[in-house]
Amino acid sequence: MIIGPECRIGISDATDIATDLNEFVSTFDQIYSRIAFEGAGADLLLQYFNDRNVRSRLARARNIVFDALEAEVGQDAADEIGERGYRYFDSR
Repeated sequence: MIIGPECRIGISDATDIATDLNEFVSTFDQIYSRIAFEGAGADLLLQYFNDRNVRSRLARARNIVFDALEAEVGQDAADEIGERGYRYFDSR
């Protein structure tokens, strides 16, 4: 697989993604600390996900990044990149 030196996304999309990622990382850290050290329940994380549309915002970011990748490396290579990620499945 040959990958070009860069792929491009628009400044508006990049700004949205950067803002969202900053929010998520900061908030996840705060929530984790509250759960680990202050006895908050895991429902705090679920409430945040629901209140702030985290799933849809992450999905939008993923689509933007993968569209940019696909434009440079093709659909098969982009799909292969996507398959490299860890997936958590509860085995209960």
